[in-house]
Amino acid sequence: MEAALCLFAFSLSFAPHWSSKALILLVVVSIFNLNIDKNAWLKALELKILAGILVYAILNILLLSGNMDTPLFKLVGLMLLFFLIVTQTAYKRIDPYNMLLFFVLGVFAAGIINFTEYLVNEAGSAPGFYNMWKQYSIIDIDKIYYAVYIDMAYLILLFLIFKKRVKSVVLIPVFLLSLPLMVYCGSVGGMLVFVVLNALIGASLLWHSYTKIVPYIWAIPLLIMAALYLKPSQSIFEKLDGEGSRIRNYNINREIIFDKPIFGYGIGKELETMQDAREEKSWEYINKYNAHNQYFQYAIGGGIVLVVGVISLLLLFRIRGTAPENLLYVGFVTTLLFIFVVESFLERHHGLMFFSFFLNVLWGINKQRPKCDIVENPKA
Repeated sequence: MEAALCLFAFSLSFAPHWSSKALILLVVVSIFNLNIDKNAWLKALELKILAGILVYAILNILLLSGNMDTPLFKLVGLMLLFFLIVTQTAYKRIDPYNMLLFFVLGVFAAGIINFTEYLVNEAGSAPGFYNMWKQYSIIDIDKIYYAVYIDMAYLILLFLIFKKRVKSVVLIPVFLLSLPLMVYCGSVGGMLVFVVLNALIGASLLWHSYTKIVPYIWAIPLLIMAALYLKPSQSIFEKLDGEGSRIRNYNINREIIFDKPIFGYGIGKELETMQDAREEKSWEYINKYNAHNQYFQYAIGGGIVLVVGVISLLLLFRIRGTAPENLLYVGFVTTLLFIFVVESFLERHHGLMFFSFFLNVLWGINKQRPKCDIVENPKA
């Protein structure tokens, strides 16, 4: 089973059909390695939240939209599937760190393959390699998703070094490899998260009680969205992003949400609602863009109720003492909260897989971590 898990983790960075096939193999292997634990079902707060989200989604659709074709059901289904794999199979007897390492290897393998494609075709003739990911890619993964994967891979590698599973000598080469791959992607959101994660890592090394400031860091994405209401902030954002479609999206979607903030317009009706409010000649109307903001995407469809329900899944980790695992949980949640500001991350395959898989894996590590693995801070 460990081999199937490692293969799946490695495949996540590749084209959707790769990870889908690897997931099928993992499910088949899991069926032959069942280890039923009823207590995991009865005590799991995450399952109760997922059930609440599912019931709310069904009622919302029946009453408001009538459209069952929504990625939200895929998210709930994947969350339940990975919950079963983590809690009801022989997974509980497996060391998850090897699987995490294979994810890191897959991330950098995909990046090196795509970057090599650029070097073979354009080295010496192109003015630079910034934002060349889309033009020269063999592996089919959108740049912002790949940038998030780099962020997570970097965080995992640092965690494995703290756990003495990987030698610290690899950190500098990986850091130096991550930088050009980030530039090659050209994802400003991914670069911002990379900076924030390094700031968190620095804080964790200098201050054992750094987790006390985490809630304030998690509030920054909300402050960014509030600041975008101001014209000067919008001008800065447009310069960073390179074009104005996201700001136009923001302005239109903000007004849409203000009209029906609690329950939204109906899950599955997000695109229709946005298209009705857009100018027909705008780039986002012609290309049928989503909200490019996961908070807005869910708020338009299911209102604040849905946003709170999904975000609450990210807040179930128990931060204990000064153990290295804390940085892994905090970094994962921070990455998603920030990237949700610039991308409807849970609308596409790579986002759904990333969210549901790692959330369950980290929940498992958080729950199964032995007490002897916790280093308590006497001053905390």
